Amino acid sequence: MGGGGSIQGMITSLRNNKNLLSKRKSLYEKDKLKNTKYSISEGLNCDIKATEEQLLEIKTRIQKRNKRKKIINSLIIGLSILFVLYVSYLNSKKEVINQKTLVESKAKEKTYKNYIQYGDTWLEEKKYNAAIYNYQKAVDLAPGNYDAQYRLALAYSYYCIFENFNCSKGNQLLNELIAKFGSNPELEYLKGIINNN
Repeated sequence: MGGGGSIQGMITSLRNNKNLLSKRKSLYEKDKLKNTKYSISEGLNCDIKATEEQLLEIKTRIQKRNKRKKIINSLIIGLSILFVLYVSYLNSKKEVINQKTLVESKAKEKTYKNYIQYGDTWLEEKKYNAAIYNYQKAVDLAPGNYDAQYRLALAYSYYCIFENFNCSKGNQLLNELIAKFGSNPELEYLKGIINNN
């Protein structure tokens, strides 16, 4: 018969655990003991009673403390609300400014395109003065734009070629364009045309 020693060890372990359980008291029994040992009537033998003035003083102190707490809580809540309102106001103001800037930039872009379109129309109709005017307005709106400056130089070049007028201004614009954006075949071609006149 094998396993007799291990079975005996298990039985001994269970018996010892059972003995431990019987020595413990339940939480309910412990609470019951606490309440009976330390009841208020037996534990506190205090014959001193507070006078009406003392009770009134305690009552007013508690009321003042509660009133202070209410005021402090009200201030904290009020300041929190003001802070939230201020932050939301700043965000809405920033959003309005961004929208306004976006609208202005779209309007500026539309105006720029209109000036370019009018300039192209006047250039095709050989009204060089009107084309120069519109291209100059486009350059004023977008000073760093190569396209508008090239068209302005082109209008001056055509004005110089066909009416032999403002050649020096056209040459000056071409030199500025080459200095600003570098040389390219379009600019060199216009420079050659102006220099031949």
